Amino acid sequence: EQTVAGGVESKMSISDLLEWYIDNCKITGTKATTIRSYNISKAPLISYFKGIKAKDVTTYHVERFIASETKKHKPKTIKNEVSLLSAAYKKAQRLNMLKTNPCEDAALPQLEKSKVPVLNSDTYDPFVNALLKEEDADFRVAVSLALFCGLRCSEILALTENDISIAFRTVSVNKSRHR
Repeated sequence: EQTVAGGVESKMSISDLLEWYIDNCKITGTKATTIRSYNISKAPLISYFKGIKAKDVTTYHVERFIASETKKHKPKTIKNEVSLLSAAYKKAQRLNMLKTNPCEDAALPQLEKSKVPVLNSDTYDPFVNALLKEEDADFRVAVSLALFCGLRCSEILALTENDISIAFRTVSVNKSRHR
């Protein structure tokens, strides 16, 4: 705490900065799952920036870290790691402990877009015919709402009779259900 208190930026290492930030998150009530995620993300940062003081880290260093991580991890993991570092720097800046945030201008890797399978004319008719043959009416309605209206499972489960208007042929989605 003495290392990071009062703007003593000359002594603060990346390890000190991250530990201070995560401890601060615990105090302010950040969810336990987020804290676990931070603790996982901090390890590669501490390892890479070992021996470099927080005030000396530049955008170049951050981009070199990103480049070194692209061989080991997926873009989402790297973004999480850099996001943690950036959040720690932002908090330290706000408290006048550090002057700059080297993560602000760093080029992050692009996330890979997942391909969503789409029904085409060859797969649409057999799928709908199989659905119509299904004996469970609730299942047919649920799958139809998901397929044709784009509703999520949690939205379908939350529907009530008041949300459906047969006369106007509308479904009002205004809530979702979660365990």
